[in-house]
Amino acid sequence: MIAASLKGSGNDELYLGNHDANLIFRYKKELSFSLQEIRALVDCGIVGFHHQNVPLWRWLVDLGMKEELFKRIKVLAIVGDTEVQGNAIRLLQIIGEPVPQFDENFTRETIVTRWLDADDNNQAFSAAAEFLSHNGAEDEIEIIEKISAGYPPHRKAKLDTIVATIKARFSREEALKYICSQGVDKVIESSVEMIFSTPSALSTDILAECLSAKPDTIRLKATKLLIERGELTEAAAQILLSDSNHEIRLLAVEGLQNGEFPVAFETVKTILTIQKATFGLGLLQAAKTDETYYDRYLENRMGEKDFDQLKQLVAEAGVFNEKELFAFYGKFSRRLSDDIRANLRDQFASMFEEKVKQAEAIPGIKDDYRTKVYQLWDFYQKKLCSRAIAVLCGLKIKSDIGLIRATLDSTEIDLSPELLAYLANFGDWSDVGRIERLTSSSKGNRGLLDFSYNIFAEEKAAAIFKLGKHRIADLLNADMSAPIRKALTKLYPKSIFRNLSNDAIIAELDKKDDEYRIIFTLKCIESLPKKRIETILNQYIDRDTQRYYNCVHWLDLGASLPKKQANAIVCREMFRRSH
Repeated sequence: MIAASLKGSGNDELYLGNHDANLIFRYKKELSFSLQEIRALVDCGIVGFHHQNVPLWRWLVDLGMKEELFKRIKVLAIVGDTEVQGNAIRLLQIIGEPVPQFDENFTRETIVTRWLDADDNNQAFSAAAEFLSHNGAEDEIEIIEKISAGYPPHRKAKLDTIVATIKARFSREEALKYICSQGVDKVIESSVEMIFSTPSALSTDILAECLSAKPDTIRLKATKLLIERGELTEAAAQILLSDSNHEIRLLAVEGLQNGEFPVAFETVKTILTIQKATFGLGLLQAAKTDETYYDRYLENRMGEKDFDQLKQLVAEAGVFNEKELFAFYGKFSRRLSDDIRANLRDQFASMFEEKVKQAEAIPGIKDDYRTKVYQLWDFYQKKLCSRAIAVLCGLKIKSDIGLIRATLDSTEIDLSPELLAYLANFGDWSDVGRIERLTSSSKGNRGLLDFSYNIFAEEKAAAIFKLGKHRIADLLNADMSAPIRKALTKLYPKSIFRNLSNDAIIAELDKKDDEYRIIFTLKCIESLPKKRIETILNQYIDRDTQRYYNCVHWLDLGASLPKKQANAIVCREMFRRSH
């Protein structure tokens, strides 16, 4: 540390290793440090911030007694080498600081220009782009646009994304106007979510403008909202039939379906089929196709038929009658509930066998037909049972719980929002393992105007928490995958952490998954008084057993900074980790 403290300009860069830094932190009460040494410890913490396994916050507070609390971070964000500068900028972002400035030599314009003039592949540029997107002020847009004016297209495009993201934080409509007028081709997901989080605040005129925006997500959300409002014009829908995004094409086809000029049935398949890259060589080349959206179109058409028409379609369908059957079940689920239950009890085996026998009776059928179709039975049975359970759960009848559990225990079932909601409402602790085992289907069968449908750990965790919120100790000890454990931790209210003993908290800080430990530690900081966090930190580092340095790093935050400031940083870090 003496060497790191005394280095001067022109020397090799020298910083403490993370083990040495954590060892010094452990025995900090037994040592006294000079200002140079404290600064060296701060620099070490900034250098190690990318991995967040080096103490930093206590040293910042100690240094802050001599100078402004975050001054060292601001200095290194301007004059540090590439790695140090990148980490310092990231720190400024989660601290919630604006672009730093010192004097006439280091104005905001000078600093922003220096950041964005860096090689766009290095850490400093990436950190600055993210920082400006989240912390940049409105009046810095002009600076960024001035810088980007002389840049080549690929580099200007990155700065356009930054400007769009800043605008999204201040005015949704202004952001959309900029995205459309400037041809911005990439907008970060969190900004798109922010822009469309209050659809009623967006005018129909700006949504119509968005139909020509470059990002698929913008066009898609705008198209859906216009259809919901009944404002997608026939002319606009005709243009969208050739959109690069096939989900938008489907929406356009549906938008024209009941108008004066619906798309000809024979043309729809061409419009909605995705032609994938060819594979093979020479004459053996073959093209792959994906008919997902065309299948959805056919299902929508079947959904328009009445009971007798659908019943006839099911009867006339071949062995693989999934589309016809679930158009029937979906539209008349309550009327057909007994039929759905009967099929689930034997997992569609009788229905399938009857269909096979009907097919075998057709003149000219091949002798090996039965063998070949039964080779697909396991896969097909899973699809049938998964969709049938989703329909049955949608009826919300408590007495079906036994049948649903029996099906879940005997075959692999795809996860659906209907199934999760049913188990959360009518299940008990025994269903936690069943929820954990559910798999996600590669293709969702959602409604036409649903926004993105992705069921992951967060949705499973929400259902599990509803079942286990009065058994937190059991939830903590349950054998769960790391993603679900992390998602659960985010759901726990502050009272849960307050009621845990220090030993129980430390046991969680010893779990092997890095990300889980960090999320759990951040939630502790958010939930517990500063004094208790300091006690837990001391207990954790004073043990002779293994300690995880990333837990030490974040506990140090809660023990060192004022409560309000620490919680604000936790909020930003949690947001960063969720996006």
